[in-house]
Amino acid sequence: MPIILSATLPAAAGKAKEYLAALKPEYDHVVANEASINQAYFFYSPIGKPETIYGIESYASKDAIENVHTQSAPFKKFVADATLVSDGELGINLLEPSVGFLSRPKFTDFPSSEALLLHVTLMVKPGTRDYCLEQFGKIADDVLANEPNCTSYLYMKDLADPNKIMIFERYLTRKDLEVTHRGGEVFKTVFGELDNGVYITGKEVIECVETGLGFLDRA
Repeated sequence: MPIILSATLPAAAGKAKEYLAALKPEYDHVVANEASINQAYFFYSPIGKPETIYGIESYASKDAIENVHTQSAPFKKFVADATLVSDGELGINLLEPSVGFLSRPKFTDFPSSEALLLHVTLMVKPGTRDYCLEQFGKIADDVLANEPNCTSYLYMKDLADPNKIMIFERYLTRKDLEVTHRGGEVFKTVFGELDNGVYITGKEVIECVETGLGFLDRA
């Protein structure tokens, strides 16, 4: 089963560039040597908070993460080097991709200084996650068909919490999010039903920018 790894990398104050520099050799190793197990390896930060670095990584399986990726010498060196410029431990969530797409096929407009990314966490009422995802699938289908400037739109199940959904979104401009996407009839209809306290019980939406390191599709 494909697995998404969502990472939180906490750089120390003023050390974001040094943290990313420590990550770069590991990134180069993934690009050159892990094509058979890895499809995406992308890093971004909340607007105005460059010391918080998020990673979204796509792997063929959990085994590929545990027995290949994290066992490589470059990964272990990154962990050791990052410790010197970090402000805490690396955080990891394992997720199952559910509906949507991590990248439009053959889309390669990276990096982009104007792109806006959303790092979203939803908490839903126990027992309703599958229904919510079924409804969110309607939005994902509409986005794929009608919003070409939304280049990533993926809903994921948290494997450790049956009531949590994570969403990764990437738009070429803020207008593509605020006018085109949020103004869409399908989006308004689905969220109008679900985001009323009955299904969605908690929500965190973090606006982010790219760090300049990463890819979302090897093609």
